Amino acid sequence: MSEWISQNGEVLRLALDAAMTVIWIAYLHVFAQSLRRQRRSDIHISQSADGTMFVSNLGLEPIFISDIVAEVEAGTKTRVLELTDRCENVDPSSGEAAMVTTHGPMSSGGFSKICDRRELAEWLSSDLSRPDEIARVTLSVLAETAATDTPVGASRQFRVRFGQSGPDFAPETLRTRQIRSRRNVRRLMSVVRSLSYDAAGD
Repeated sequence: MSEWISQNGEVLRLALDAAMTVIWIAYLHVFAQSLRRQRRSDIHISQSADGTMFVSNLGLEPIFISDIVAEVEAGTKTRVLELTDRCENVDPSSGEAAMVTTHGPMSSGGFSKICDRRELAEWLSSDLSRPDEIARVTLSVLAETAATDTPVGASRQFRVRFGQSGPDFAPETLRTRQIRSRRNVRRLMSVVRSLSYDAAGD
């Protein structure tokens, strides 16, 4: 056995070197995947039992909420509403501005209220002539993160059901859809920009 090892020592060393190389490549791959998962954004849109909508940052990296919009499907039309600010005419020097907006940084594990069912229903009623025609509302969040050069986002669809107490918003999916691809991010950014154009036109 020792004679065979001495005769094939060079081959064995090459085989061991190759095996160690494969092990290190596998280790680096696992490490890179773990690091990528840690830096990946994970934004969630949730609804409490009383109909309050929340945005949460479940990623390990802080994010900066740029915009929150609602795409409203009513009949054959789709309208876009700005939901980042929850009320108007707030004096920034009063210290209350941070309580009425989701615009700003959000730490890992942080969350913020978007609106409650009554507020969302009032926004829809004020912007649409026939709110009873609303079939679906898609809430989308656009955010910045230090982990990527491009913005990230998330969206969740809610089907609207009208009852005696007004509209109820039932989520159509169990989880929030993460928006990370450039194509989908560009689409969300164009939706946000359309609000700016509309405001400039007004």
